[in-house]
Amino acid sequence: EGEGEGEGEGEEAADTPPPVPPPPPLPPPPSLPEDYEATLEARCGKEVAFRMPPTGGEGALSLEVAMNGVDFESVPLELNVYARLSLKSISPSLGPSIGGTTLQLHGDGLRDAPGLCALFVAGGRREVVEARFDAERGCAVCETPPWEMGPAGGDVIIEASLNGQEWTVSCHHFRYHECVISAVEPDFGPLAGGTEVLLRGSGLLEDGPTPRVRFTRARGEEGGEESIVVD
Repeated sequence: EGEGEGEGEGEEAADTPPPVPPPPPLPPPPSLPEDYEATLEARCGKEVAFRMPPTGGEGALSLEVAMNGVDFESVPLELNVYARLSLKSISPSLGPSIGGTTLQLHGDGLRDAPGLCALFVAGGRREVVEARFDAERGCAVCETPPWEMGPAGGDVIIEASLNGQEWTVSCHHFRYHECVISAVEPDFGPLAGGTEVLLRGSGLLEDGPTPRVRFTRARGEEGGEESIVVD
């Protein structure tokens, strides 16, 4: 009898689920150099500028300011710090010179921030545009600005920033182009499809992304597809 009771107790113990481990501890708040105080620069009575200190981790910093260097008063806002920001890819890498292309920027450290923006730079020209963070795609999104084509073409470098000051140094290239279609051959084809259509014009690139063509019903009988896209 004693042996039977011992075996039953062992089976019950084996069926007991293991204890749930406690959640990992939260990361420590950003650390600052001991007794760090920034030197302020007043501008026109409406602004005060200072340099951020180095911090030991990502997070939010509370601020206090003393206009006389002694009496510190709390600032009702927080300053967020991040560890790394870099671009891994942009899509698409080609767009018309008139601008307006929706550009996706993928990378490390990109997030929703009031100062999120993108930089377009080529030679001595710099153009900064606002961006937004698309949480579903996990990327920043902006619209390309118009760009005047120079002698060297329309090749520009794209970078990103969360505050408009510190930029990535990933050097991803975006190419502006000007494309004009002047002829379509042939201009008739059967309803069943399969006709090879030739587009003629200028600015048609051989080394760019795979082009796509959209067929949209302009007129004709009802009942067919209103719009078809093919590669």
